[in-house]
This record gives sequence, C-alpha cells and structure tokens, in this order.
Amino acid sequence: MSNSPRVVAPDPNDAAHLWHITTPEVTIDADYRASTRGLDIDAVGFVHLARGDQLCHVVTTFFADCDEVRLWAVPATTPGITQEDVVLDPATGRVDTFPHLYTALAPDMIVGSCSWHRGGAHWNWPGQGPEKTPSSFFDSFS
Repeated sequence: MSNSPRVVAPDPNDAAHLWHITTPEVTIDADYRASTRGLDIDAVGFVHLARGDQLCHVVTTFFADCDEVRLWAVPATTPGITQEDVVLDPATGRVDTFPHLYTALAPDMIVGSCSWHRGGAHWNWPGQGPEKTPSSFFDSFS
C-alpha cells in the first residue's frame, strides 16, 4: 500500500473487493494483528472480511454502538493471497458465508479506504448521502 490509500466507496454489487471493517482510530500497519473488533488473529485464526453486499449487516450488527467505521478495501484477487488464504466460511446460525482471511492483513493488501458515518438512525453510504439501500437488502439478513 502506498503511504495513503486512495479513497474508494463501497458498492453492494462490487465483486472485485472484500472489506475489512474497523473503528476509525485503527491504522493498518506492519504490526496489525486484529481479526475483528476486540479480537486478534491469534485468538480467532483469521481476519474477518465482508463482501459489499454484507456491509450493512456487519456494520449494523457488530458496530451498532459506533457513529463511524473505517472500511478497508482489499482486492478479491490480491497478489500473494492464495485461494487457501481466503475461505468462505458459513456464519453461525445463517445460510450466508463470509470471507475470512487466514493470514495477517498486511498494509500492501489494502487498495483503498473510506469512512462510513451514521446519520441519525441510518448509516450514510460514503459519498452518497443518506443510505438508500432497498429494504429487500436488509431482509436477507434478518
């Protein structure tokens, strides 16, 4: 990754990127060992990622107490990451699978990032104002 990743906006239909979600104060550097919020890769065994169509569910479920999160874009086909490194694991109690990275997330894997802010009761998609996600999108996560 360059000194400053370019800003990219998530798109629920974007299959080219996977997303790692953190709180805004987190910096991904050479010593980054987090799996997800409050847990490290040594304890969990992998780094949590999400597809674009899973971002709303992950943020509203696991970051519900936050007013802002940071989204880190990782290309779905990152050089140096093998198919064995990214596994689609089933989520507990859900039909859906989530991408898990079975190696540490290195800064050079990140191609972009952006902040996602809550606007009242709703999250505002980066660069798009109030969230306009169809209700059917949320229905798939109930």
